[in-house]
Amino acid sequence: MDTDIKTNKHKAVEKQIIPRNRDCEDRRISYFIISYYFVQVLNLTTKMIFPIPKDLYPRISISFGIILVLFFAFTILTVLRRSLVFFTCSEILVISLFAISYLMDNAELSLLLDNAVWAILICVPLGVYAYSIKHKEVFYNMFLKSSFAMTIMLAFVFLFPPKDSYYSMSFSYALLVPTIFHLNEWLESRKKMYLIVSLIEIAGLTIYGSRGALISLSFFFMLKFILSEKNLIEKIGTILMTSFAIIIFYLNFDEIGTFLLQCLADKGYYSRSLTLLFSNRITYDLGRFEIFKYYLDLAAQKPLLGWGVLGGWVKKGSGPHNMIIEIILAFGIIIGGIISFILCLLQLRVFFVKDKSTRDLLVIYMSICIVLFFVSGNFLQKPDFFIFLGLVLGSFKNRENYIKE
Repeated sequence: MDTDIKTNKHKAVEKQIIPRNRDCEDRRISYFIISYYFVQVLNLTTKMIFPIPKDLYPRISISFGIILVLFFAFTILTVLRRSLVFFTCSEILVISLFAISYLMDNAELSLLLDNAVWAILICVPLGVYAYSIKHKEVFYNMFLKSSFAMTIMLAFVFLFPPKDSYYSMSFSYALLVPTIFHLNEWLESRKKMYLIVSLIEIAGLTIYGSRGALISLSFFFMLKFILSEKNLIEKIGTILMTSFAIIIFYLNFDEIGTFLLQCLADKGYYSRSLTLLFSNRITYDLGRFEIFKYYLDLAAQKPLLGWGVLGGWVKKGSGPHNMIIEIILAFGIIIGGIISFILCLLQLRVFFVKDKSTRDLLVIYMSICIVLFFVSGNFLQKPDFFIFLGLVLGSFKNRENYIKE
């Protein structure tokens, strides 16, 4: 009898210890992902706020990169214990893609090397780390707590912008990540603090950011609305209220635009997005349709094997600006079409995930990456996209298997 009692107590203690150990490892893995965002923010704010010569930018990036390497070294053993095969296969696949493209000789060597460093050393590890986290709520909560520090650092760019500068795409997407985290938490917990912070961040994105970030925000709200547990009557009511607000906005479009732009001008700010909106040029494509046509015509020249990754690009920063076109250009119409179709299917995973934290993270990163399908590209340098893939693939694992170490 006493032996049974002791055994039961031992099992109870064991059950308490195992989750703590797993959470500890999940926190360690999450440190590396979060450290990437901090390094990104520090690198960006340092270059934008301080009068540093541009020829020193590479050294600054390397200095901050060393910090990321330290976090990587601190956490990699935990990830390898959990995902050695996945990590190895992912790296081999990406390295092979760059090697094949090099042999095809359709891409500039400097462009290949620059993207290879990003993909192999940053993007793939971040994706594998996201895949390896067993309890996604650990990463979600840790990011949420650290996100306020990111916003504060980025606020210095908003409050003290560089002279003769009013627009930054890098700033947009750096601020977008904590913004969507805060919005998601407000929608889930209804805590006013997150709403206030989110509104300030949205103001910063609207004034100093790009239209792509605003597309991500709009998509996030739409996706959360579709996934919400509201009944049909509540959803119809929300749609009617939103429609009414849009009608009021449309009927007073010119007056609202004049008022907002004048208020910003009085404060010394200029919003590129709002100026385009109220001058009826918000859909102005900046020549993207011509770029799309150019690269689609180029893809048609090699429909079977494609040009290889980054093959056929005019130069750095002048790629297809659309991930689907980029994939078709790289792998050909057939293989590229299959890959694109699979990527589109992966977006549907968010509707079938039962774990709340995993679903929230999928919604967040799906919203961040949605612009890749329309007006953005160079996915091989997009860590958020690889994190999304890691989260999606990780969501297929049976959670009961997480007990096995």
